[in-house]
Amino acid sequence: MLKVAFFTDTYTPQINGVVSSIQLFRRHLAADVEVFSPDRFFSVRFPPYPEYKVSFPLSFASTCFRTFSIIHVHTPATAGIAGLIAAKRNRIPVVGSYHTLLPAYVHYVTGNGMLQSVLRWCVWNYTKWFYNSCDAVIVPSEETRSVLERQGIRNITVVPTGIEPRGRIPRARRRFGIHANDKVVLHVGRLSKEKNIELVIDAVRQLRDRRIKLIIASDGPYRERLEEHAAGMENVLFTGYLSQDDLEKLYAAADVFVLASETETQGIVLLEAASFALPVVVLDTPVLASFVRAYGTGIVARRSEFGERIRRAVYDKRLRKRLRRNAARAVRLHSMDRMSRKLLGVYTTLLARKNK
Repeated sequence: MLKVAFFTDTYTPQINGVVSSIQLFRRHLAADVEVFSPDRFFSVRFPPYPEYKVSFPLSFASTCFRTFSIIHVHTPATAGIAGLIAAKRNRIPVVGSYHTLLPAYVHYVTGNGMLQSVLRWCVWNYTKWFYNSCDAVIVPSEETRSVLERQGIRNITVVPTGIEPRGRIPRARRRFGIHANDKVVLHVGRLSKEKNIELVIDAVRQLRDRRIKLIIASDGPYRERLEEHAAGMENVLFTGYLSQDDLEKLYAAADVFVLASETETQGIVLLEAASFALPVVVLDTPVLASFVRAYGTGIVARRSEFGERIRRAVYDKRLRKRLRRNAARAVRLHSMDRMSRKLLGVYTTLLARKNK
């Protein structure tokens, strides 16, 4: 069986899209996958993001990896560099996944606008070097491919993270204080500045509809700021981190899913929402809007109309019925088995090229 080494700077118990993608592919790939993350190296906490660790694995990279067929790096930081070095030293094909629009995160390093511009330039140049050092690059959407190609990155293949089939999930309304007449608008994702959650809060505030309850799941460095922004709104609930079981029950209890991020490369949560047949309302940004328009799973909204689009998704029964049907189709087209076969195809092409 094919043996694959996944290198990543973020892994469990952290909760984010990169970790979700790694776990899904690890379960579904027809390969023996071993994960190398900061917990396996000497590492220290990253102060701006305390739950993240910066590892120092370069000495580990000299370890023999000749038993592996492919090295797949999922992040371009220190663990990713270790994966590159291990691949080059052992003459193993290396695949790089681009999960995160890194230049959008430089504000965690400095608040100075001029320094942020310089840092973004540095990040793009480093990103170009890192991914052009890989034999193949995986991105989750055509929009992300276009962004990287404009930066001079080559050998790109689009392989979205898929979704697993779901059985019947019980609804968890009482636990979260959801009453019989409440209409639940759900946001799932790290509470960080770039997720643009203030826009969602403002949209719900402007509706002045007591039946609509906004539940913001997960946690992150921006939570305190968001709680201050929602001060006085009794129909907004912050849950903090939830177990996967509780999160699925919350999805099952929701009426509409919302996402206003401007930095997504795919938005795995849109597929998760689709797997629960949840209509979605997203901000008109390239990746999110493209997905929703392509599969007809929700409504694309401009900033000024976000609240009214939420209201329509909640109360328009005919629209909701159509969006639910479309969601089922989107899930079928993005099954993990299908996406895993696409990734496996990238691996086998590289191995065939190597063995020529």
